[in-house]
Amino acid sequence: MFLGYRLYESLPSKPLQVACACVAWVIPVRWDGALQQQSLADRTRQAFSRLGPVAIKMGQMLSTRHDLLDPATAAALAHLQDKMPYFPTEQAIDIICTSFELPLDKLFERFDQQPLAAASIAQIHTARLSPNASPDGLSHEVIIKVIRPDIKPAILKETKTLKVLASMATKLIPELKRFHLGQVVDDYQATVLAECDLRLEAANTLRFKADFQDSELLYVPTIYDPWIRENVFIMERVSGLPVNDIDNLKAAGVDLAQLSEIGATIFLTQVFKNNFFHADMHPGNILVDITNPRAPKYIALDCAIAGTLNPRDHRLLARKLLALINQDYLKLARLLITGGWVPADTHRLALAQALEVVCSPILSKPLSEIEFGPLLANLFSTARQFELQALPQFVLLEKTLLHVEGLGRQLDPDLDIWALGQPLLSGWLKDDLLSLKTLSNAQDTVIDALGHAPEAIEDWYETQLGSRPSPVEATGERLKRIEHRLERQHQHNQKQFYAACLFFAAAIVYTVNSSVTLPFVFIAGAGLWYLKPK
Repeated sequence: MFLGYRLYESLPSKPLQVACACVAWVIPVRWDGALQQQSLADRTRQAFSRLGPVAIKMGQMLSTRHDLLDPATAAALAHLQDKMPYFPTEQAIDIICTSFELPLDKLFERFDQQPLAAASIAQIHTARLSPNASPDGLSHEVIIKVIRPDIKPAILKETKTLKVLASMATKLIPELKRFHLGQVVDDYQATVLAECDLRLEAANTLRFKADFQDSELLYVPTIYDPWIRENVFIMERVSGLPVNDIDNLKAAGVDLAQLSEIGATIFLTQVFKNNFFHADMHPGNILVDITNPRAPKYIALDCAIAGTLNPRDHRLLARKLLALINQDYLKLARLLITGGWVPADTHRLALAQALEVVCSPILSKPLSEIEFGPLLANLFSTARQFELQALPQFVLLEKTLLHVEGLGRQLDPDLDIWALGQPLLSGWLKDDLLSLKTLSNAQDTVIDALGHAPEAIEDWYETQLGSRPSPVEATGERLKRIEHRLERQHQHNQKQFYAACLFFAAAIVYTVNSSVTLPFVFIAGAGLWYLKPK
């Protein structure tokens, strides 16, 4: 797949690209005219689609990693769909009856044999819950979510392979170490396995329902407590229009600008007030209740993936966004360093200047014309030179923000999410500061203030003078780092040249003598490469 779709073109090293191209030339792999006409980003999306449901989930997650992928590839992977064929209804019935230890007719007055929907992790059936099985003694229209049989072993098998590939890639290309590919796979595995435990989804749903109890903006369906198991649960069936069904929403008399603003408000409330947000807010998981078109209400489905931040990261995030909105690049650079997004020895002024160059042209537009997606992509692309790495806890939030903004702009091109967010962010930070001054948190407040005192003093100093203390020394350290990197790059280029030669030799040996297996030659070549004198 990697060779057939020419995905090696994304490798950062020309020698490795040449080596892979030689191997692809020797081995008969698919490279037809249709593929030749497509971009690398589109070929990458197709490759993930053909690899199956686990790879599709991985591709969807990678689409948010603008620190790992170029904008075109990230955008292509964002369009991956995980609609899958149905598995047999008999299997679903067997899982339901075995899990609840009851026959089907004791649970439901009616059970629909035809599934309503199927994705990579689960399948949905509809039914009518029997009064005897209902907590309130009434009959209810419900959906039954059933996890696909044997999905966990498939996930573990494929992620194990991904871990091996991540380790090999990091060894072959040391520059990839800063991306922590192994950690990326681990985070992905944890996220997908969490989706396979419906008890976690039920807990998330119950918390969202509590957070928005009696809300006029969002409705969260009821999950029936007695009927929650690891691989199946029963939930209230709700109806509404898909949030991206623009024509029918207009026909119903819904104000799309109002609907867009409601969606952004819900997201900002989840993130900054509740610190617990729905992290899979694509159009398939959001309906709109149009019972009262003048006061439409969102309906949240599929709460399997939820996000939260620890208090320190939560505050840092709010301060970063405010600094970005206010175009305070020096402060933004300091917060990126403080938060661990870039190395601690990064030259702050150089980072601030780079941020200003890429962000200023975008932020100089009217607020309603600023799109967060392209801004993030440009930000990450520029900051790669400073070894930027997005922390795992922010990946889900970035994904959610891009979905929310995309949906909002689709409903209302003039959505001003920044104008909505700025007062909410400022207000939340003030409330958070005041809450920290309670007696029970006084000690933590003092410690936190002392910890930030040096940063505050340095920030003031830089603001007043426009430069860091000892700029000559700082520049000298920066030059030393650059010199060291160039030396390492030179050594690494030599290694890659030897590796390319070995790969090419392996391809020739394979064509001349097919009895010598290609994997053996590759392993031998890799061993010789590692034994080469440093």
